[in-house]
Amino acid sequence: MRTRTLLFALLIAACDKSSSGPTASSAAPSASAPVASASASAAASASAAPSAAPAAPAAPSNALTPERRAKIEAAIHEAKDFVDAKELGHELGGAPDFNKAFAEAVTKKAAGKWILFRGTMNALQKDSFAIAVTMLEVDPNSPFGAPKFVLFTAKDVKGYDAAKYKPGDDGAVLAKLAPGKTEIKPGYDVVALGYW
Repeated sequence: MRTRTLLFALLIAACDKSSSGPTASSAAPSASAPVASASASAAASASAAPSAAPAAPAAPSNALTPERRAKIEAAIHEAKDFVDAKELGHELGGAPDFNKAFAEAVTKKAAGKWILFRGTMNALQKDSFAIAVTMLEVDPNSPFGAPKFVLFTAKDVKGYDAAKYKPGDDGAVLAKLAPGKTEIKPGYDVVALGYW
């Protein structure tokens, strides 16, 4: 009986030595190795994710720069001091009735002026299309934090050719907008005409 107890004690001591000895320390790096490789994979996929994502309406390719403004105003003289719909929308912030606030802003700040609509091209038809303009990056009334956009339909747009676009492509249209309406006409497709 004494021998069994001694043998059992030695066996427990041997197990304790192996768990706290060199075997445990060699097991630790191998246990942390998958974590390191997983974090490296996560970093690699995180850095790859932005390049794989589709371009947002506010991407640099669709930005209104001072050079682009000057080019448009030089080509279309009556468009001097045009208003940018997206900037007008940003000024409104989280107005409770955004569409009403936008219509009032158009009446006050853009009455009779040309307005630039920068957004994604949709519903491409031979003589008409729709352009979705992101007014706010996050709609304060959206429970999902989705962007606030307004969809404008366009007709009588010089330079527009449906064959030059795919749905979702960036577009920029300089046009007139009647207060309270979402139809823009007449206008100029400043991208297709080379004024962008």
